[in-house]
Amino acid sequence: MNIRLPFQFPAATLIVAYDKNRGIGYQGQIPWYISEDMRFFRNITDGQLVVMGRKTFQSLSKPLKNRYVVVMTKQNLCALQSYPAYDNNVAACSSYIKLLATCFDVMYKFNKTTNFIIAGGAEIYKQWLTYPGLYAILTTEIEAEYCVDTFFPQLPEGWTGLDTTLHCQGNLKYNRTLYVKKI
Repeated sequence: MNIRLPFQFPAATLIVAYDKNRGIGYQGQIPWYISEDMRFFRNITDGQLVVMGRKTFQSLSKPLKNRYVVVMTKQNLCALQSYPAYDNNVAACSSYIKLLATCFDVMYKFNKTTNFIIAGGAEIYKQWLTYPGLYAILTTEIEAEYCVDTFFPQLPEGWTGLDTTLHCQGNLKYNRTLYVKKI
């Protein structure tokens, strides 16, 4: 049975940085600091709706300026207010459906089409890799190994790397790749 929805799924982009072993974190923190990659993240997410899990939100030391942050969590919004990254542009959602409703609300409120950004962590990446509206994955693949306890999952079949660029910061090399769904 083919079901046709009366709306189009909001478009989503997933953004992630990982090491040679697909590691993304250690004890709730990013185990590296690459200033250029942080600028890249800021530029990509500026003015956008950014989706992240509660643990990722907890790891932020301050609010993300000029972004609307939706935290996927079973906790309510009041529970998030004690974290340093909390401000008036933070919402809590416990499901895909609630997140999609929030996307449509933001589109209406700001009179624009919303492309939301999926910014981690591991469980959120795993859940959203199969989202029908996911059309791009931006990866920063660091050519080094770190002590990690959290990993980015393998991409499902149907994704191909379109463009890879090599970057360096000091002795550290990393590749930035744009992946898109094969048609």
